[in-house]
Amino acid sequence: MSWIDLALLDNEADLRQAIENLDEQGRTTVLAELVRLLKLGKGEAEQTLIRLLLERARPFSIPGPLWGRSPDSSDDMKRPTERHFKDLGITSSPERLRAVQKMYLQFSSERVKERRVTLADLQKQDFRCAHCGLAFCNEELTNKGFPSPHGVRRRDKADPLKPQWARADLRVPTLDHRWPISLYGSNDEGNLYVLCRGCNDGKSACIGREQLPSFIGLPQRITLLGQYPISNELLYAQIAREPKCWKTGASAKEIELTVEIVDSYKPAFLDNLRTVESPGV
Repeated sequence: MSWIDLALLDNEADLRQAIENLDEQGRTTVLAELVRLLKLGKGEAEQTLIRLLLERARPFSIPGPLWGRSPDSSDDMKRPTERHFKDLGITSSPERLRAVQKMYLQFSSERVKERRVTLADLQKQDFRCAHCGLAFCNEELTNKGFPSPHGVRRRDKADPLKPQWARADLRVPTLDHRWPISLYGSNDEGNLYVLCRGCNDGKSACIGREQLPSFIGLPQRITLLGQYPISNELLYAQIAREPKCWKTGASAKEIELTVEIVDSYKPAFLDNLRTVESPGV
């Protein structure tokens, strides 16, 4: 089977089954075809795989007690972190301890998702979208209180390959996070840049290497703090990959399925869940 046969399958069930049916030689062949088609070097392909798997592994980097720790707690973070590293067979070091503390602080502090675009933000980028280069003219700066060095556009912006430019509401400048808020990105200036609304919306609809859904990698903050049950996205992802109860082998055709946490010392993330029969009615 070639990669084209897989790509032309029109539903997830058949695609998943076809991939599972590949033997070792078949997997090697398809991977080689994809690498060649996408013009990836061997090193780049391996880097991409590592990047994807890191989002699955990232929750393992922080010890369980820290996930639910109050931001203003005075409890020592060093001791549970060193124990966690020991359990993983990883050598503790001052650099690694500081990195864990930094990740914890990013997770524990709430951040405002929206901030108004300022004159300074636009000046840093010469009043242009950092992604597509759209010039923000006076028409796009209505109610901003300052003019654009690009002046008045005077006519509609049009491009057959960028239909969003024809809509005035999609040409306005917006702030975007290089590292998403959903993955605990900060509101530091270095993590913010200006995109037109069209590019911002397009980025949110694209699964890039820096935008993996939080249910694949880092768990959602509200779930870790115990304020809400496991998210619908996480439930869907777990049951999709393991559609039968791990105890009885029964499927959704026979019973109601839910999930449970494998290791209660660790938070609810994809690789710490298993599918089980729902105990309720």
